[in-house]
Amino acid sequence: LGNGVVVGAGAKVLGPIEVGDGARIGSNSVVLKCVPAGSTVVGIPAHLVHPDPLQAPRFSYADRLGFAAYGAVSSQGDPVAYAINHMLDHIQKLDRQVDILKQALRDQGILIEDTELPELEDCQIEPEDEPVA
Repeated sequence: LGNGVVVGAGAKVLGPIEVGDGARIGSNSVVLKCVPAGSTVVGIPAHLVHPDPLQAPRFSYADRLGFAAYGAVSSQGDPVAYAINHMLDHIQKLDRQVDILKQALRDQGILIEDTELPELEDCQIEPEDEPVA
């Protein structure tokens, strides 16, 4: 099973099958073939259903509200991950401010030595989007 997969109650996944990241398997479905990432399968045997064009924005908004089907949210209840994510958000904003200040100083003819910083690519950063009103 990939990351972020939702398997409905009573569903059966039979055989050496891969279920891609973010896929959803409907309740009581019987999966006999691999499920592509981001897709939804239902039925006996399970078959792909074509996504509603409004589905992606709904999932995105639900994620921002902290809602997840079946209450399966990996980030809820982990105060350490919460604190680290907020510190990383803060660092990103500070980095942007420093870049703006450095450019303003360069524009005034003041030379600034660039210091190489370690990358944060492996860190989990969850952007804070403004909720849709």
